[in-house]
Amino acid sequence: MPKKHFFFGGLIVLIIFLDQLTKWVIRQELSLYQSVVVIPNFFNITYLRNPGAAFGILSHANPLIIKPLFLVLSVVAIVAMAALYYKAQ
Repeated sequence: MPKKHFFFGGLIVLIIFLDQLTKWVIRQELSLYQSVVVIPNFFNITYLRNPGAAFGILSHANPLIIKPLFLVLSVVAIVAMAALYYKAQ
């Protein structure tokens, strides 16, 4: 397996780890709807919850349906991206 596969795989794992770490820190340190100014007048971090998908799509749907649906869609997307990546090699 070429070294670039290990590099990109490691990069993906690092990005996912950092994403989950920042979410965990925000849940631990901020109250719901609390904001922290990172760069004044440009960038704030605000703790919000979104039970649906992007932009609140499906936020009022039954969680017993939504969670498995998102899981299946995520797995399908990962498999499709992996197939495209290896096919491009």
